[in-house]
Amino acid sequence: MLEAATGENFEGQVEFVRPPRGFCISVRGLNDAMLWLTIEGAGGEHEVQLWLSSYGVPQTKVESFEREWTGVLGKILGVGLHE
Repeated sequence: MLEAATGENFEGQVEFVRPPRGFCISVRGLNDAMLWLTIEGAGGEHEVQLWLSSYGVPQTKVESFEREWTGVLGKILGVGLHE
């Protein structure tokens, strides 16, 4: 189980981990969607990507996920995010 910054708990399976650059997990509660976090860059320039690859998850749930995580990542990173 992974407890996220949003307070959500994600259950599933770790598909891979590439420290310190990212990971991918399957999320059982989202129809085994794949949730990826990647961090790329060097020096003072980095790009953080969080994306959800889902099938059979209601569009409203996916859009809610996007809104919530855009806000959370913006707060964590202290920047404005673009979609």
